Amino acid sequence: MEGQDPLRSLSIFLLKETVEGPRNAVRDSEALAWYDVRDLDGVVATRPTTPTPPWWVEYLTPHLGGAETLEGLRNASAGALLVLRAAGRHFAFAFGQGRHLLDTESHEQDFGLRVVLNTVDADQLKRIDSRTFDELTLHTRRDLSQGSSLSAFGLDVTRDLLRAVTGPPRDPAVGHRASGADALSLLTRAQVGELPALCERLFAAYGGDDYKERFGWIDQLRRVRDAELVERLDDQLVERIRTEELVEIHLAPPEPMPWDRLEGFTYSRHHDEPLDPDPRITSYLEGVRSIDELDVNRLKRDRVTAISSETQLPLEAWQVYRCVVYEAREDDLLFALVAGQWYEVSASFADEVIRFAESVPELGLAMPEAAEAIREDEYNRQAAEALGALSMDTKLIRTPTGDRIELCDLLTRERKLLHVKKRGSSSTLSHLFSQGVVSAELLAREEAFRTAVRSTVAELDDDFADVVPDSRPERDAWEVSFVVLTRSQRETPLTLPFFSLVNLRSAVLRLQDLGYRVSVSKVKEAMSAPDG
Repeated sequence: MEGQDPLRSLSIFLLKETVEGPRNAVRDSEALAWYDVRDLDGVVATRPTTPTPPWWVEYLTPHLGGAETLEGLRNASAGALLVLRAAGRHFAFAFGQGRHLLDTESHEQDFGLRVVLNTVDADQLKRIDSRTFDELTLHTRRDLSQGSSLSAFGLDVTRDLLRAVTGPPRDPAVGHRASGADALSLLTRAQVGELPALCERLFAAYGGDDYKERFGWIDQLRRVRDAELVERLDDQLVERIRTEELVEIHLAPPEPMPWDRLEGFTYSRHHDEPLDPDPRITSYLEGVRSIDELDVNRLKRDRVTAISSETQLPLEAWQVYRCVVYEAREDDLLFALVAGQWYEVSASFADEVIRFAESVPELGLAMPEAAEAIREDEYNRQAAEALGALSMDTKLIRTPTGDRIELCDLLTRERKLLHVKKRGSSSTLSHLFSQGVVSAELLAREEAFRTAVRSTVAELDDDFADVVPDSRPERDAWEVSFVVLTRSQRETPLTLPFFSLVNLRSAVLRLQDLGYRVSVSKVKEAMSAPDG
């Protein structure tokens, strides 16, 4: 509108109270240029940049005709930080590549999300970013063409942790649109002189509890703010790593990744090693000379770096600590380390999930024992012979969308679909539950899939040809069972970590809605007796 200031997108960070001034919030402050801000309590920091040719110049130039060349083309990634004092705290505004000047430990990691949840119009949400925790960490982004309420995003509030929310604030004075994760991205007309007043308003929203009315379920996972408790939990994590109890620990990027531009991952002091397609705790530890000396400071000092396939330069780099996913218990309470933050799982939520998992019936078949270090395919062959079942392991069946999936690992004449997974293998339990749900849905809803299954089964063994019906399975006529081979001593259903139990509950509820009976079975994998 004529006469109005233009809308601009500002990226805003709230610095931690422990950060003593702007120069302590950045990396390598001596290499930056610093400028005082007239009439405001603030400074601007910039880093000089040198224009360089983009990677595609070298890629294309040899194929151009005659004397044509692209060598004159250059890119420069300029950035600046404006750090203001307001509401008794420091706020950092990042421009261009300025966010890369900030030390990742300098700012509050939930500032943007809390501000948005306390100010957003909950019926006009445009985008949701979430994390689903299990042995794999699933990052999901959901966009709507029109603003709507949370229910339109299909979020599973029992499994998903909000990472970012986008929508218009209820009060236009806050901004035109807000998106919040660690930073707050705010579309606003505010000019530099108005930013301190804006910071006052944002800080008040950060400390509010308006979110409880529409987003109260996020308190199922509460951030741990007790420094002494965090220290004890960190000590437990380090002890597990030092004693190489790694089955319950894995690494995951703490944010969504541009996988189409990703070459792989590397680690501090691993620059000459081949890249990992996924970050791995075992690969990181290979570069730690003395594991007995490893501590939390080392986990925070070392980096997991994502390398670009286009430039072979870093796309992102995070503390190893921020990439660790781990569950710990203290005083009968459950805690989870995710994206560098410890969360306490509410006791009522934890009890509800565990009670549900304990209520799932046991598979009424005597599964054979699992030999030490047995492979999944070997176990499936042995189990098929012992049970008189048909092994469907690795027998891929085309779906109506053209994908190929397994119906199950073992099919019995009593119409039991057994899905078998070895605990701690590279094929995670996330895949186990997903496979069980997807194949059951296709069997119930897709005639073409049932036809393909019947054909595959008949080719494998004529005696099983009539097990799979032509029509939709009758309710309770089929049973889906999840079988876990495990060496873990964890005293939980199927020895699963908490977030895997949450995933199990979600799978069971979906299968029951489809009309299947569901059961589980734990098979202990043999372990060598200790020497002496």
